[in-house]
Amino acid sequence: VRLRWKLRQASRLIIIADFDRTVTTARVNGQMGLSCHGIIEHGPGLSKAYFNETQALFRHYHAIEVSTAYSREQKIPFMTEWYEKAHELMLREPVNPVGIRHTIADPETLLQLRPGVARLVGWAHRNQVPLVVFTAGLTNVASAVLLHKLGPPAACLPIVGNTLYFRDGASEADSHATAFSEPLVHVRRRPKSPPQDP
Repeated sequence: VRLRWKLRQASRLIIIADFDRTVTTARVNGQMGLSCHGIIEHGPGLSKAYFNETQALFRHYHAIEVSTAYSREQKIPFMTEWYEKAHELMLREPVNPVGIRHTIADPETLLQLRPGVARLVGWAHRNQVPLVVFTAGLTNVASAVLLHKLGPPAACLPIVGNTLYFRDGASEADSHATAFSEPLVHVRRRPKSPPQDP
């Protein structure tokens, strides 16, 4: 009872929200909604071979992720392998911030926020309640989605996950991805502290 009472006080509250298919919906118009990685994979100017290879990785490793034949501990090396392979493929492509924003803004993109998210973010902002977004996806993409969908209230939301770094000294259109933050964050391994710059 005392704990419930404490949590009713905004000064003692912190909200932690997962991003992919929690802040966003699992399905859009009857089809599976895109994750952060999926938004990258559907970006403009990327090779068909890249898309096909990432889909093959999904079919192979997602079956392991949801399988009841493996324990959580047994799944960890497979999930690490999946992310490392997907990230290696991504860094071979001309992924850039402009393309990411283009995909997010495209009305055909299978992406939408869960009902009530805008109200929650607005409430947290007005009441100065910390709201932290955790993602096994990409912080750049999650941030761009929230900013596009919610506008200024989303600009200061802290997002913890894998951050994609881009080449310095170039225009955004030419600033291709070059590296990821460490340590790797995936669906079976959440960081004990924020990932560090490479």
